[in-house]
Amino acid sequence: MKWRRGETLGVGASGMVSLALVDDQAAFDHDLPCVMAVKSAPLHESRSICREKRYLDRFEGCRHVVRCFGSDTTTEEGEDWYNLFLEYASGGSLFDRIRRSGRGGLPESEARRYTKSILLGLNHVHKQGYVHCDIKPHNVVLVESESKVIKTPMNLNGKRKRVEKEHTAKIADFGVAMKAGKRKKDEESVGKLRGTPMYIAPESIRCGEYETHSDIWALGCTVLHMLTGKLPWKCDKNSEKAALLFKIGFREEVPEIPSNGLSKEARDFLNKCLVRDPKSRWTGDMLLAHPFVSGLDYMMAESIKGERSRVVQPQKAAKEVNDLSSSQSLFDPTKPYLLMSRSALNGILPDFSKIRTIKKARRMEEEGEEKGKKFESSFRPDAWERYWGIKPIPVIPSSNIAIQIFN
Repeated sequence: MKWRRGETLGVGASGMVSLALVDDQAAFDHDLPCVMAVKSAPLHESRSICREKRYLDRFEGCRHVVRCFGSDTTTEEGEDWYNLFLEYASGGSLFDRIRRSGRGGLPESEARRYTKSILLGLNHVHKQGYVHCDIKPHNVVLVESESKVIKTPMNLNGKRKRVEKEHTAKIADFGVAMKAGKRKKDEESVGKLRGTPMYIAPESIRCGEYETHSDIWALGCTVLHMLTGKLPWKCDKNSEKAALLFKIGFREEVPEIPSNGLSKEARDFLNKCLVRDPKSRWTGDMLLAHPFVSGLDYMMAESIKGERSRVVQPQKAAKEVNDLSSSQSLFDPTKPYLLMSRSALNGILPDFSKIRTIKKARRMEEEGEEKGKKFESSFRPDAWERYWGIKPIPVIPSSNIAIQIFN
């Protein structure tokens, strides 16, 4: 492949990253993009990049890990260089995105989306038996997704509206990754920390332990940085690195989670990650079921409103939840149902038995009022306790359920 080096995108400890532009388009492999990022280092200093390529080859096929398109060596200005070709991230790094957002951090809906992508990537890496060891916003890149044309009437210019291109968060920079459970005892690794102090887990500082739960701590610090726009630890610019490491590793402290400005789901998610005891932290699988990431669709108000108003026949509702044996007993074939997704319910399922015991009293109280006046508000999750006089029962959000219409 004939290519030329474009502008420099960044410089890190393991090498510099530049644009790679293809010169000979006719001879170009059309299975590869015409614009890539290339990470380069002098051949005699390329050990970290070579290791990174081996890891990326193992994770090939995961859509949440940056893609690798191969490598080569070149001679530039009399020096041999090793070049690793990677997926080009037009959105830059997640750290760049946070910095552009200002002091307030990212919108929570955007942070949720990025968090889920990172989690999916981490889960894949962990199930392959590896630990990233340096999860942080700088090592998460934003790759542009293809835009789609919305099938709507054309505008005044004769063009259809387009969805703005979104960016998918992908894990990058596996230069310090390692096999889970492996302890290196060579001279190079003794006394050296893997990762970045601001995001490193307490057990990694105390005893050099790097396991999958260490990545989960770093993920929590990364999500906190996304949501607040601030570094996870309050640290004076003049403070020594050793003082920060001592604070993280040997004091009973965790990064401060704001009590205001974050949803309860966000705070709870962070509390599941930022636990000093590594055995008490949630795993990637557990976090993927957490409402902070599993309930992304209920953030879309229009979609939820549409689901609330969609009434279906009993037979159709029963068919859609055929695989939920626990829900089948709720159906009465003689009555209509309102189909709602559990995501729209924000992970909350009402206690139907208590509703039935008080519905007659409610009907009597509402007698004489306009028919259906309170229908929409009375079935909102936040209105169950206020309107029906019951407390909702939390459940794990998944699939669809049908809610009986009592009017």
